[in-house]
Amino acid sequence: MSVDWIRRGLDKEGKTRSGLAAHMNWQPSAVTALLKGARQLKASEIPYIAEYLEVPSPLAVDAQHVAGPSPAPTGPIRPPSPPFGPRDLPVYAAVEGGPGEMVVSTDPIDHVPRPWYMGDVRDGFAVLVTGESMSPVYEPGDMVIINPRLPPLTNKKHIFVAETVLGEFKATVKQLVKATPVDWLVKQYNPQSEFALARRVWSKALRIVGKYEA
Repeated sequence: MSVDWIRRGLDKEGKTRSGLAAHMNWQPSAVTALLKGARQLKASEIPYIAEYLEVPSPLAVDAQHVAGPSPAPTGPIRPPSPPFGPRDLPVYAAVEGGPGEMVVSTDPIDHVPRPWYMGDVRDGFAVLVTGESMSPVYEPGDMVIINPRLPPLTNKKHIFVAETVLGEFKATVKQLVKATPVDWLVKQYNPQSEFALARRVWSKALRIVGKYEA
């Protein structure tokens, strides 16, 4: 796939190669290599690059809207990649651990098909939601899909992790409003409220990148 759409996105005000590298948790040289064609663009990376550049993903819209007309194919047409991979994404169960909180077991209760955007995220996982603090976005029984490699990002949903012990961890699902050196400022939907989670307690913010509905 052409990376011209990435070059155009980086021409936008406020978008930089270093910012893209930080968003993707890459070394800055990886962006340069990608733009020079020395590094292959992975399908699983495209949505997150588009997210930083604030442009439509080429995988989600007609390619005519993103990169202009494509040359006529000269060889066999390859079928599109399947939306799901093998059934190997682990699912962790949870029980309520307090208002808006849950205790998650790291012993998988099941495995579900791996979405295409989690293709090379071997440490990814899904968690069964308990409680209704994020309803209607996440209902009890939904599975949130976690990509632990992505950095925290404002206005995105995360699972915040505290008190990790052997075999389980305490967690809460919220939307990140702002990160400060000492707090995660978060939002919940039911009831609507904003509050702070102390980072000394809630040490990790793992990005939610999708869900399976109950």
